[in-house]
Amino acid sequence: MNTTASNNSTKPINFIIGLLSNFRINILLMFITALVWAFDISFRKYLIKNMLDTAVKYQNSDNLIEALLVPAVLYVFMALLLTTIFRIYGYFIDIKMCPLLRQKIFDKCYTKLLNHDHAYYQKNFTGDLAYKLNNLTESIIEIIKLIIGRFFACIVALIISIYTLALVNIKFAVATSIWAIIFIAAAVYFFPKLAGLADNESASSAKVNAIAADSLLNIISIKLFNNKLYERLKLFRHCQKKLRAEKNLNTAYFWVWFTYGYSFNLLEIFSIYFLIQGFQSGGVTIGDFALVIGLNIAIVDFLNQLTNDLTKFSDHYGKVQNAIATIFVNPEIKDKKDAKNLIVQNGKISFENVTFSYNSKDLLFNDLSVSINPKEKVGLVGYTGAGKSSFVNLILKLFEVKSGRISIDDQFISDVRQDSIRDKISVVPQDLILFHDTILENILYGKPDANPQEIVEASKLAGIDPFINRLPDGYNTIVGEKGFKLSGGERQRISIARAFLKNAPILILDEATNQLDSITEKAMQASLFKLMEQKTAIVIAHRLSTLLHMDRILVFDKGKILQDGPHHELIKMPGLYRKLWNAQTDDILKY
Repeated sequence: MNTTASNNSTKPINFIIGLLSNFRINILLMFITALVWAFDISFRKYLIKNMLDTAVKYQNSDNLIEALLVPAVLYVFMALLLTTIFRIYGYFIDIKMCPLLRQKIFDKCYTKLLNHDHAYYQKNFTGDLAYKLNNLTESIIEIIKLIIGRFFACIVALIISIYTLALVNIKFAVATSIWAIIFIAAAVYFFPKLAGLADNESASSAKVNAIAADSLLNIISIKLFNNKLYERLKLFRHCQKKLRAEKNLNTAYFWVWFTYGYSFNLLEIFSIYFLIQGFQSGGVTIGDFALVIGLNIAIVDFLNQLTNDLTKFSDHYGKVQNAIATIFVNPEIKDKKDAKNLIVQNGKISFENVTFSYNSKDLLFNDLSVSINPKEKVGLVGYTGAGKSSFVNLILKLFEVKSGRISIDDQFISDVRQDSIRDKISVVPQDLILFHDTILENILYGKPDANPQEIVEASKLAGIDPFINRLPDGYNTIVGEKGFKLSGGERQRISIARAFLKNAPILILDEATNQLDSITEKAMQASLFKLMEQKTAIVIAHRLSTLLHMDRILVFDKGKILQDGPHHELIKMPGLYRKLWNAQTDDILKY
């Protein structure tokens, strides 16, 4: 699978910029707030300098208060303005913009995940995907705040501060400029390395979360096989990898902080030395001391914070980069630009010289051709791994054929939209996993706009209605994660009820009664035949007795159709079908 981002728009920065098109006013407010903060860093310290110099000058004068009035009022006004701006920022950014932006990111990524093909989910942990989706949503918002509220604001504050220092003495401005250039150059140099280390740490964290989630989802297997120690050791190995990645990242951060910290001290020593020297020569005032030392402390403070912010930015950028590389990949199966909706009137299915494999080496189907007539009921039998499920998965376009064509009612499925194919097919899968929701919502999945009467009728046809009515909460009963509060047979009947509700013209039953006992299965046969009425039906079954009334049975072995015909003909012919039938009937007789 291609693991590169699908296009330039899914590079982290381009992706973030694309999200902000509906938030221009909010972003403008963020920039205004950053500018006001940056200006305030120097302006109020300059006012303090002015007030100190004025106080020295007018210390014995009756005009002292009058002389201090204007800078004092400006100081208070600036403080009130900054507080007001921050409150406005909090309302329009934290309360108004961030929740909407968070929802937009989540929706965009979730939609992308839903549109990935079946193979994508066979290659990725669902726990890992959920972890990365959450990381992406939160980290993008933090990156926006860091870029505007910290990086942009600090650079503007640095420029204004250097200009203000130049008003005192050019030496202070030059020294601070040289130090700032070295600081920024080092930050630019170290960032790709930090981002790479952060990406590795994020990937290892995601892996640990995915393995932990997978273990908890399979807790019953862990308990039944008494493999708690095995699972702990498996998780421990990945935790060790995460620990190494985290140590590497934190070590890099330590040396960055170490270097920056001592460089700050050198700048302060230089500034104090020249202040004293300037004061002795009469070129520096008491107010200049307050201004230079105050600005130095402010510069050291916000650039030291900038270093911490760079750490956060590297971490968040690594998470975004890692998540985008996983979520925004090119799908293996794409609809054509001019793809149309599938129209099914009869339900004829044809395979024409189809070749298919799950990898580049071993072919499963090689030049396979077969047709299923409209409204025909066809059973698929064969050994495990013979190709039965792959056959129906290709009809559903869950995988792409290597060569040849599959058509439904003479429309090649390569030329129609994937969603429209699945709209016309009802599937009762072998291993049904329900949503952690009510029985009602799980049945409604077959037809979300169904009315209560249709739901009850579908449940009755599936034989699940009496069971539901015996439950204290009836149709509002929560089925638990994956539906595990219900038995396998009950989950299967809910799946059958969905198929009744959907009422699509093509039906696929993949071991639809494999979790039912023989008596219940016999009672279900009438319902299943009613479900198949006026539909093209494909039924996969290992229990051959369920296929006695099929129009045809296709016998698969190693990707080939060895036999094709109804039960009464196949049972008379030597071959795999009779072998499978005899094996099952012999077991029944022995029992």
